[in-house]
Amino acid sequence: MVQVDPHTGKLAAEHFWGETFEALIYSFHATWLTWQLGDSESAMIAHNTITFLGLFLLISTVTGLYLWWPRAGTFLKAMGVQRQSRSPRIHFELHRLVGFYGSAVLLVLAFTGFNFGYGEYLKSAMAVVSPVEAEHFQAPEELKSTPVLGAKPIALEQAVATARQVFPEAELRRLVIPDDSEGVYAIEMRQPGEVNRRHPRSNVWIEQYTGEVLAVEDPNKFTAGETFFNLLWPLHTGEILELSSRILWCLIGFMPLMLYITGINPVAEKVPGTPAYSAGKEGNGAGLRLGFSPGAPGGPR
Repeated sequence: MVQVDPHTGKLAAEHFWGETFEALIYSFHATWLTWQLGDSESAMIAHNTITFLGLFLLISTVTGLYLWWPRAGTFLKAMGVQRQSRSPRIHFELHRLVGFYGSAVLLVLAFTGFNFGYGEYLKSAMAVVSPVEAEHFQAPEELKSTPVLGAKPIALEQAVATARQVFPEAELRRLVIPDDSEGVYAIEMRQPGEVNRRHPRSNVWIEQYTGEVLAVEDPNKFTAGETFFNLLWPLHTGEILELSSRILWCLIGFMPLMLYITGINPVAEKVPGTPAYSAGKEGNGAGLRLGFSPGAPGGPR
């Protein structure tokens, strides 16, 4: 990938995807680094496994909300720290409150993550209500240029100018040049207000010899179903609200680890022979209510 300063035309940066720190983090997040090994089959298995775990996170979050949900009249109380003595049970309070306040984003991350591996099932269900044909990160099938004896490909500037005629108010984001004699120019642009910022969906595919527009993808003309699925990528990455939401999403990404760690101790307190069980007996009546008694705010009803 080559990045060029749009004002001076000078080279700003150049790198190959897969050789950057960002690519390494992405590979770990999406494929447990199996993609780095060059084994596409193993990478796909890892990817599908990771995205399927999103379903477990979704179920865990929903059941956690059910266990937290207070009885009528105690909702506001359940949203705060429950104090009964001088020694608050911090582990449980963290689990209960952090889980509640972060549940909305966790549900979004879990659902969108599951979609990346099993979106075809979701799209089939959505198609009952609204058709879904546009595919993120995929060019329309059977797009190719027709080689002409003695003809030379059009200049890159001409391809960009043609794309600007299709989307005159859009920003140029990415260019993909033909990789062989039958390849096409792929011009990626972002229209004002488009939710996808890093990977916008305003695309133009151009024949490399004649400059003819072969296909156009305009998110403003998406069906309701396509618009819904178009939102899932920026919702998962947090870019939908620019930098502020990306930072918030990054912090909430550590929440499942915190919730599982803080969720272990209350369970261990009920298992005889564990250190937590002994500590729980010694501190009985001197801490926060775990919320397991009937009607306790933040506990089972």
